Amino acid sequence: MRTTWIPGVLLLLAGCDGGNVGLTGEVSGECSSDRQCDDGDPCNGAEECVDGACRPGTPTDEPLPCSLPDGSAGTCRGGICGPTACGNGVIDPGEECDDGNTVLGDGCDLLCLTDCHADDECDDGDPCTADACAPTGGGRTCTSTPVPDGTACDDGNPCSTGDCCTGGLCEGAPVACDDGDPCTTDRCDAAAGGCVFVPHPRWYPDADGDGWGSGTDDVCAATAPPGTAARTGDCCDANPDVHPEQPTYFATPYFCSTGEPPSFDYDCSGTVELEHPDLADFCPTGRDASGYCYRIAAGWCPAEAGGDCGFVPDCGSLGIYQSSCSPEFDWLACDDVVEPPPLDAGTPTADAGTPTPDVGTGTGTDEADGRSKESVAIYCCRPTFELRVQACR
Repeated sequence: MRTTWIPGVLLLLAGCDGGNVGLTGEVSGECSSDRQCDDGDPCNGAEECVDGACRPGTPTDEPLPCSLPDGSAGTCRGGICGPTACGNGVIDPGEECDDGNTVLGDGCDLLCLTDCHADDECDDGDPCTADACAPTGGGRTCTSTPVPDGTACDDGNPCSTGDCCTGGLCEGAPVACDDGDPCTTDRCDAAAGGCVFVPHPRWYPDADGDGWGSGTDDVCAATAPPGTAARTGDCCDANPDVHPEQPTYFATPYFCSTGEPPSFDYDCSGTVELEHPDLADFCPTGRDASGYCYRIAAGWCPAEAGGDCGFVPDCGSLGIYQSSCSPEFDWLACDDVVEPPPLDAGTPTADAGTPTPDVGTGTGTDEADGRSKESVAIYCCRPTFELRVQACR
């Protein structure tokens, strides 16, 4: 709140915003009296404070006095402040027209000025209209008249041709986009600036339906013809298991056609990949050097495991596979030696020996290497063997 002194009067004024309105007549803010809502323009009506908020006034046709932008006296007319003599039907100094009314759009506005002065002010951007600043009523206003049908024009659309005016509108025929190539989709795209020719996908014969075609004899089409695929590279189009990117390994070879040798190249890479190409680390029945099992336990059994071990079988051949090397915490079980099965038949067997129990009290030594029971956490490592055919791709 500000305090302002005027001789004999003390005025209490609100802060800078005061909830007042601007010269646009829009009101905002809170108020406690109509005075806080007054925007100082008598022509747009008296603003009011209603329920603590400013509300705009209603313009009046009453000839109230007002001030023009140059400070000279004016009179409210049609809700705006204009020259005092405007509206008397006489073109006074400073007026371009005076039709004596307050009707908008009749060529003479509320300030007694014409709507336009020259034809170039009236261009509506439509090539199919003749625009002019024409006399009307007591002033001048813009007019638009359709040009004769058939007048050449340009609608700005690259996908139309032969544009001409029809009924005041600029229209043309659609552009025909045809490059004569049956392997493209032809269309006109205004955003792209005209004709666009999109190549059709290429399709390759796919006899086995595995999603991979073969050869280079392709066809073009917007959608896949029956019995085709969008990619090629199948080396045996008669077997759906054979195609590039095949992730599976197979234990038996395939025959693609009569007279061709069998093949394990299921992924058409040109080389054969073994599913298990490595030997496993030896998994001793006694403890290893550190008391732990070897980390690489899976693979074909190493030569240290016994007979029929120590080699990686070829594709489709039988071998002895060491699938795990597990820790053993039982001292007595460590005395049983696990042997791999023979390749001809059979299952893993333990030796026929009788485990020699350790009769110590917990501080004795293992007969195998003389170390104390407390020296290691794992007593021995025990392998698991299985007969398996080498799979390939």
